[in-house]
This record gives sequence, structure tokens and C-alpha cells, in this order.
Amino acid sequence: MSTGILEIARLAGVSKTTVSRVINKQSNVNEETRRRVEKVIEEYNYIPNARAQAFSTQKSMTIGLALTSDAADIFENPYFADLMKGIFQESRRNDYHVIITYLAHGDSLSLVNRKLVDGILVLTPGRDSRDELKELIDTGIPIVASSRVEGLPELHYVAVDEYDASCKVMEHLIGYGHRRIGLILGPKRLYSNNARLRGYKNVLKKYDIPFDPELVRFGDTSANSGYDQMNELLNTHRDMTAVFACSDMMAIGAKRAVEEHNLRIPADISLVSSDGISLSELLGIGLTTMNQPTYERGRLATEHLIRMIRGEDVGDSVMLQMDISFHASTEQRPSR
Repeated sequence: MSTGILEIARLAGVSKTTVSRVINKQSNVNEETRRRVEKVIEEYNYIPNARAQAFSTQKSMTIGLALTSDAADIFENPYFADLMKGIFQESRRNDYHVIITYLAHGDSLSLVNRKLVDGILVLTPGRDSRDELKELIDTGIPIVASSRVEGLPELHYVAVDEYDASCKVMEHLIGYGHRRIGLILGPKRLYSNNARLRGYKNVLKKYDIPFDPELVRFGDTSANSGYDQMNELLNTHRDMTAVFACSDMMAIGAKRAVEEHNLRIPADISLVSSDGISLSELLGIGLTTMNQPTYERGRLATEHLIRMIRGEDVGDSVMLQMDISFHASTEQRPSR
């Protein structure tokens, strides 16, 4: 049975105001007093009333999670499950609710103008979202994005270093003797795919390997897109010995296309991906992949947003690093 705030104050020997300050994580409470109040709260299973909290702090205790693409694109890709898990668990830990909205058509802006949210977390925005993002930034509401956006340096983000990851993949493949390497990317609108392309080109240049634009394909991040792009590559570039797919879902589709061409992974084509999702195990081979800290990305973006809502300094935007897991889908090529 839950105990009310007045009873918590009586048991802890403090005022109702002090209990409220502890609940709302305000800093102007003596540390010994804070511990005493928190002990009573835990012992008596006190659950703060969200409406009362919102009234006392003039906050809605709600975060808007703004999607920038069709919901099916988000919820059909297992990569986003870990990202969402980080977002929702960190929100819940801080007693915040999450409401899903769209960035387009002024949906998110409407929530802000109606004061229904305290901040906006934008999921995978691209350069085509700049106008909507600028409108939100102009309102002064705290905003954090899960990716960097070209041409919008004022947008705070928690992203992963796709350029560095691409360089690591290319170093690995070239070190294994590959020279004709295909690249299957997602949408051009995303900063991440342009960063991957820069890494791809720069490592080729480092080893004096000519850049062939015909070896680069753009699609989306789905398995079907990976299948289509791999088919195009195999139909026109049979001298290709390796492929870097920008997502595990695309790698799953790419593997299907390789098999339909009666080729083997890795004997004929080495395959590297980027995500590290559990579904990649369904490939039937160990997939060499760049492991994204996806859960941490979502959790940290949410933490930054909540701290901004509270008026705290969160410092600069964050670029998280990825590490490569080497498995059987890549193979050393014989020297030529």
C-alpha cells in the first residue's frame, strides 16, 4: 500500500516541501536529508502522482519521440528495438512518459506549442528534416537527435561515428586482400550514409585503389533493399570479391541474392555489415559486423534531453564509437 507525501514527510521528520524537492531531484537538499527521505520513500513504496508532479514543476513530465519516416520503417527493423529500449527505460527511470509523434506536417511543433511535452527526441533525422527541426529549435524547447544532421550544427545529437566504422571495415577487407569492394548504403538524406561513403573513399585512396562509383548503391535499410542492391552489383560486377552493407537487415537480403547467383559466402563474396543485431544469426554464418552501441545511444540521448529539460549543461554533442566483430563471413583472398 502506497503512503502519501504528507506521511512521508512526517516519517522522515522533514517538511512536505523537502520531500517534493527530493522527488523532483532538485539540488537544494542536504545530502543526509535526501538519503533519509529516499529511505522512507523506498520502505513505504511511495509512488509520486504524475499529475501533481507536473502541476508543482510546471512540467508535463512527457517527452515527444519524433519519427522522421513511416512508422513501418521503424518498427519492422529490429535495430530500432534496442534504440527504443534505451529511450523508454531511461525515460521511465526518470518518471517521464513518452509520446510518439511525427516531425513532418507540424505534428511535433503542435505538441510543443500546446505545451504537451517538455522536450523532443528526434529519431534518425536527415537533411530533408532541416526546416522542421529549425522550427522546433526556434521555440526554445530542449531537443536531442539520435543522429547528426548536415547543415544544422546547433542541433544537439548523440550519434555513432559512422566514418570511423567505415574506415575500420575497409581496412579489414583490404587487409584481407580485397580490391573490388561493393558498398550498399541507406538513404542519401542521412548524414551516416555520407560519412560511410567518405570513409570508404578515403581508405581506397590510402591504398591507391581507384574509386569506382558503380560499386556504390543507395537504398533503404530493409532486407528487400539489400537484396535488390546486391542483385544489381552481382549482375554488373562479377569481379567484386567483398561487400559492405550498411545494416544487418540489408546484409540478410544481400546474402539471399548471393545464394541465388550460386555464389558462396565467404569463398566467393565476403560480407560485412553494421548493426550487430541478433537477427543476423539467421544468416547461418558468423557475420562480420560493426557493433553499434544502440541501447546506449538511445539511453544517453534520453538522458541528455532530460538533463536539458532540467536546465543542466550536457556539454557537446556525442559521437559513440563502434567496434568490429570478426566472423566467418569474411575470408582472406589469395594473393594475385
